[in-house]
Amino acid sequence: MARDPYIPAIDGCACLCGLASTAPAGNTTTSEITQALPNSEKSSPKPEQKEQERPAKPTAASRKDSNAKTRDQKGTNKAILESTVAAKSNSTTQANKPEKAPTVTEASTNTSASPNTTTSIKERLSGKDYYNVWVDYMFAAYRINSPGQDVLSRSENTKNAKVIAAQGFDDYPTIRWYVAVDEVDKYVVVSFEGSDPDSLYLTALDIKRSIWPRGTQSKVHGGAIDGYLRLNEPLKQLHRQLMEKYPDYDHFIVGHSLGGLHAVYYAFEASEFLENKLADVVTLAQPRPGDEAFKELWDAKHIPYSPVGNQNDLIIYLPPSFLGFESLTSPILVSATSGSLINCARDKQALPRGSLCTASKPSELDIAAHGTFFANNGHQFGPKLSSRS
Repeated sequence: MARDPYIPAIDGCACLCGLASTAPAGNTTTSEITQALPNSEKSSPKPEQKEQERPAKPTAASRKDSNAKTRDQKGTNKAILESTVAAKSNSTTQANKPEKAPTVTEASTNTSASPNTTTSIKERLSGKDYYNVWVDYMFAAYRINSPGQDVLSRSENTKNAKVIAAQGFDDYPTIRWYVAVDEVDKYVVVSFEGSDPDSLYLTALDIKRSIWPRGTQSKVHGGAIDGYLRLNEPLKQLHRQLMEKYPDYDHFIVGHSLGGLHAVYYAFEASEFLENKLADVVTLAQPRPGDEAFKELWDAKHIPYSPVGNQNDLIIYLPPSFLGFESLTSPILVSATSGSLINCARDKQALPRGSLCTASKPSELDIAAHGTFFANNGHQFGPKLSSRS
């Protein structure tokens, strides 16, 4: 089934620098120059001399001395004039010079904590790198039972996310979930915990089917939907509030094993209010969720969906199709030998020994394949809070 990737809007920023407006350089007026001269040198009217009071004829020596004084005075006046013009020009130039534009360092806050406004995590990562992020979030669910726990900081993939809500029951069938927000990569993730190992195959082989959603002929995994319906309403209410608080964020719904079924059922309901903000539903080792009628309802919603499973994990092929259970789409298999991702054909077989994969046939089954993906089993987050796997 084709999935339309969500492309977030790209934000931008701008910087505005002010310019001072002054008179252009070089238009210094005569009055300004005059004001800059010493008082003794400013021109002033001379008293009218009487005709008979003619000065004595200067001698050659006095004329030489007078000429020297005149040259000195002209030099002084010229220096004052040049100094005045230069000062005026420099003042005008400085006034017209724009303020220094902020550098990247000055204009930015701490880049390590600044939101990534260029690409979403789904666009930036692919293949193993992309899925391994959600492997971490799923395995962390076995270590989280209250908001504010410092668990996600133990992995490079999840270190920027904060747990803001968590809830669950201890009895079977169980559902545990937590919600985390990453304000750096700008996304919200809802993660569902998986199965108790003692009831792992009981869950996968549970052939009871329940009608859901109500008012339809669709039938889903009976035990899984019973657990989901115990806690779905508080989660939906919280998630709507987060949509209002983080309107530009992507939203991811993830789950491992039984938690993968809960992730599918929750995504089916949450898609009504998440709409195009639902970036992906990623599940690991998820059993089949329902019948053909449920698959048709799921397909009609065009929900982005990535079911990942190890090639040798039997759980992803249970409950068997001859009991009325169907996979929602072709699984994304991880090769048992190379760890590479395998493109699979739509599975119609009850067991993995049929021709299910176009790239490789499944080899022998291994229960350990249910809890390790890309050499990641979640131990980096510390011991589990319960015996669930």
